[in-house]
Amino acid sequence: MKKLTFNKFISLLSPVLIIINFGVVLYYFPSLPEHIHSHFNFLGRADDKANRFVIFLFPVLSLIIYFSLGYIIRKPERMNFPVRVTEEYRKELYSVGITMTNIIRFLLVSLFLFLSGAVVYSEMKGVNQINISIVYLFIIFILLTLFAGIKKMYDAGS
Repeated sequence: MKKLTFNKFISLLSPVLIIINFGVVLYYFPSLPEHIHSHFNFLGRADDKANRFVIFLFPVLSLIIYFSLGYIIRKPERMNFPVRVTEEYRKELYSVGITMTNIIRFLLVSLFLFLSGAVVYSEMKGVNQINISIVYLFIIFILLTLFAGIKKMYDAGS
C-alpha cells in the first residue's frame, strides 16, 4: 500500500473543505436575510451589508484559488524562487516550493470555509461580530509558511 504523504493528505483535504463550504452556503442560503454582513473591521465587527448572494464568493474564491495554485504545483518550473535554480538543487527547490504552495492553498481554502461559517453564524444568531482572532491566526500561519519556505529555499540553494 502506498504511503499517504503530508502533501498528498492536504491535497486531498482541500477539495473536501471546498465541498463542505459549498454545502454550508447552499444549506443556509434560503434562511439568510436579503442583506447580510459583508465586511468586518479589524476588531471583527460588521460594518457593511450586501446582498446575500455575496456569501457564494467564499466557496467560489476557494475553488479559484485551489485550481490556480494547483496549476502552479503541477508546474513548479513556473514558480519564482528566491535563489537561482540549478540542476544540482532543482529537485529540492521544487519540492519545497510545492509543499509551501500546497500548505498555503490549504490554509486559504480553510480560511474561506471559516469565513463562510462565521458569516452564516453571525446572521443566524443575529450578532454583528465574528471571531477575528481566528482570521489573524490564519494570516500568521500563511506568513510563517511563506517565510519558512523561503528560508528552506535559501538553505537548499546554497
